[in-house]
Amino acid sequence: MKPQTKVLDLQKLLAIQPAEKEETATRQAVQRLLDNVINGQTAGDELSPSAVKAARSAHAAAITTRTTFAAVPKARRGMAEAVRVAAKEIAIKAALKMGGIYSGDTSHKMVWGTAATAYTVTDTGDQYSRSCTYKKTDATHKIVLDPARVHTLVESERLRELSSREGLPLIALDADGDATWIKTSGKQIAAEQGWVIGCSRCCYHSTASREAAVKGHTKKLAVLLESERQQAERERVRKTSPEYKAERRARLIARLCGAVMATVEDAKACGYCLPGIEQFQRAHGIGSTASLPTLVKTGNGMAVSLALRLARKVAKAA
Repeated sequence: MKPQTKVLDLQKLLAIQPAEKEETATRQAVQRLLDNVINGQTAGDELSPSAVKAARSAHAAAITTRTTFAAVPKARRGMAEAVRVAAKEIAIKAALKMGGIYSGDTSHKMVWGTAATAYTVTDTGDQYSRSCTYKKTDATHKIVLDPARVHTLVESERLRELSSREGLPLIALDADGDATWIKTSGKQIAAEQGWVIGCSRCCYHSTASREAAVKGHTKKLAVLLESERQQAERERVRKTSPEYKAERRARLIARLCGAVMATVEDAKACGYCLPGIEQFQRAHGIGSTASLPTLVKTGNGMAVSLALRLARKVAKAA
């Protein structure tokens, strides 16, 4: 499906709600006028022609939006609805992550508009208490989404995740990397325009140009891969060392050798105090001796350390 077709389908869906809202408002206005006439609060027997005309117009517009969207194939209607829901979830999640908590009521809102942006609106809230005349601060962290820029955003889950990890959650994304993300200033949120280029491993943001984002991502990925290569090499060397092999053997013995027993004297020899030993025995229901697997299964760091120490002795004597 062409990207523009997806956008048009979503716009048709989004047109329904404001049209229905206007229909409800104009219908209620006419109803209030009718109630005033019936109750004798308004002179004359005729309703306001302009109010009736507005209600008829809004009703016709609402029918048109519903009919227009209903004409879209069912599968595409389902896709548009899924994008609408997913985009809202992305926006609210971003607002929750980035927006600070204020002393009064803090809310998070998402609306559809013609350009992606984000901002925080504050207002005076309730008093802190009867004895305190100072007012709390209410705040609404608001995200505005552009229907033309949410499809790639919704489809790019990994890039959204990577960008959010860097504290820059995306709220608009084009196929070429042109993007809008949220940044913070104190407790407030704001939108920043730029470019983001990424792969499954990392992403890079730039407010200068797409070319700068591409170059930055290439360099960042190279550094990451080199760091991982060096770490893998260090791990390979470590696992081939005699010390690692001995430690692995000790851990295996500690886990499997039920015949090897640890005593209170062994624990004392490790430097553990008697009150601590006794408390450990009570907590885990252990007597004066315990097998190495039993010590390991407790998950207690000092008990595991004791088991490994005795296992090393067994391995050395073997």
